Amino acid sequence: MVGWGQRKNCLAEAFRTAAEAFAARTNSQSALLNMLVLPCIYMTIVTFVGITILALLMPLLSLCFNLAGGK
Repeated sequence: MVGWGQRKNCLAEAFRTAAEAFAARTNSQSALLNMLVLPCIYMTIVTFVGITILALLMPLLSLCFNLAGGK
């Protein structure tokens, strides 16, 4: 684009067009990243919380089972 701007004697317009193209590409890539990464982060947090709750409840369940006369 810069070469085209130099040949056509409109370098400012070439830089403006390049900036708009790069901004559009950045916006589309960030939207894709949000679509892919945010659900993965959400699932990781949910899994971690679930495992933590399960780890906290397992001794309580074992205690209740043993107090009820289980082996």
